[in-house]
Parts: sequence; C-alpha cells; structure tokens
Amino acid sequence: MNILTENIVRERILALQEKGNSLTALAKKSGVPQSSLWKFMSGGSIYLTTLEKLWPFIYGNESENHSTTQDETTHDKEGRNHGK
Repeated sequence: MNILTENIVRERILALQEKGNSLTALAKKSGVPQSSLWKFMSGGSIYLTTLEKLWPFIYGNESENHSTTQDETTHDKEGRNHGK
C-alpha cells in the first residue's frame, strides 16, 4: 500500500483515539487482530483486506464518536440538500 495512504489512515485512527476510542475497541469492533492494528500504528504496513475491515469504523458511521452533520440533512434524487 502507498505510504501516503497509510499515513492518512494512521492520522484518522489517531484522531479517533483522541476522541476516546481505543485501539482495543477498534480491533474488537472491526474484527482485526489487535496485534495487527498495533503494529500498523507503530509504523508497520497494513494489508488491503485489513484496511477494508477497518474502513467503516474509521471513515463510516460505525465509529463511536463519529461526528457528522450528514444525519441532519437529506438529499433528493438531484443531490439537493433538504434539512430535517
């Protein structure tokens, strides 16, 4: 995997940790072995299959403290925003 991509993913995981999400909890929720996650966060590489397991938890709505205003807005077929 591209080192730039790995650094971006690490930064996102660090941001989740700053919001109170632990690596242990992320590993448990995603099904990724804690040791693999720890090695990656310590500078090791990550397999694409591992990243695919983590993706919904670090970028999607599945992370505990994920904050987004997307829930406050709906979109019609043309992509126009409509507040709730």
